[in-house]
Amino acid sequence: MADDDDDIQGLHSDTPSAPSPSSEGPTDEDAEASRPLAQRRVRVVDQVRGASVLLMILVHTMWIYSSLETQENTWLGSTLHVLAQGTCAFLVAMGFSFMMSSRSSLRGGLQRGLLILAVAWGMNLLKFIIPLALGVIPDGFIAAYGWERPLEARHWVQLMLNADILQMAGLSFLIMGVLIHVTRNKWVYAVLALAGGAVGHVIQGANVGVRPIDYLLDLFWAWEIIKPDPDAYWFVYFPVFPWITPIFAGMAFGAWYTEMIDGLKYEDEVEAKQNRMYWVMLVVGLLGVGVGAPLVLKYPETHFRQFFHTGWGGIVYLTGLNFLILVGARILERYLRHILWWLRATLDYFSARVTSMYLVSWILICWGMGIFGFWEQDVEGTLLAIPFTLGGTLLVQWGWDTYRRRRRRQRTALVEPAVAE
Repeated sequence: MADDDDDIQGLHSDTPSAPSPSSEGPTDEDAEASRPLAQRRVRVVDQVRGASVLLMILVHTMWIYSSLETQENTWLGSTLHVLAQGTCAFLVAMGFSFMMSSRSSLRGGLQRGLLILAVAWGMNLLKFIIPLALGVIPDGFIAAYGWERPLEARHWVQLMLNADILQMAGLSFLIMGVLIHVTRNKWVYAVLALAGGAVGHVIQGANVGVRPIDYLLDLFWAWEIIKPDPDAYWFVYFPVFPWITPIFAGMAFGAWYTEMIDGLKYEDEVEAKQNRMYWVMLVVGLLGVGVGAPLVLKYPETHFRQFFHTGWGGIVYLTGLNFLILVGARILERYLRHILWWLRATLDYFSARVTSMYLVSWILICWGMGIFGFWEQDVEGTLLAIPFTLGGTLLVQWGWDTYRRRRRRQRTALVEPAVAE
């Protein structure tokens, strides 16, 4: 598994992807085993992140292709909506992995953040603007926004400015880079996790009435969107606040874990520290669910207006729930690792390519509206669409991995004769 490429693997890294059986030289697992114990990745965290991006592909397929009836009143819609709550584990893993990375610095955070932001708005161009201009996206998608053809200039601008989890991740990396430059104290991150949810709860929707400034403010604390406003100039689906809460929580555990294993020399010592960490995750998870769930149930309009723009109780509940998911993944990893080896390998593959697979899947899903339509499919149609989006994403990723391996071999072939001379 790669060291420095968590959360943006496959976009700018020179770290090898999962090698093919015929490739020469050490594998990623060999490289991982050769590293000092204190620098080795926590595999369960990586696998949960891989599971998150896999689930995102399934959920996005349903959101775009399935009819509202299918999404709201069928076993498939109910199942995927429940599983969608677990995708927040990606954010916990993002914070944890950042603390473990050798590039957890001001420069590293800023570089990652700016790159992901560029990718995020580039994705809008590829998944919205180009297919709409070519007539691939159907009228149903346009009608859902309350628009009609031909689109006005502001409609095209809105589609470019729309923000999802990549914009939130990019801005969060900028904050994380600055924060880690100031302190690596785990308690500071823990307090910020609680404060991040509270900030979003109190000031969501605050703006100044100046459009460019309001757009930046909305990226940080946009108000809820239940139905698209045809007069809006952008939609922000994942504002930084409160969604930075699970990231800060992951950073707190990552900082604590690096403290615990610093200087250890034996694997059984690291294993003991990991067990201790998961016990604390269990306690934190139960507390999060125990505090957040009652608030969500009793005051849903305040604490869980909707998934994208949840209140303080909602984000505390989701963060706690995903810590429990991490603990459950640890149990599966420990006791079923030999039985579920194929699942572990699959999740490792997805985890090492989080951003590129997210990017490719969204582009394929939006272009696929030319085949499956928008909000048209029943359960059977959605199940037929999933292999298209998932298989297509894997095929494109495999092609990219193959290209990178060939380029790497070519560079190696050029360097070795020069070294010999």
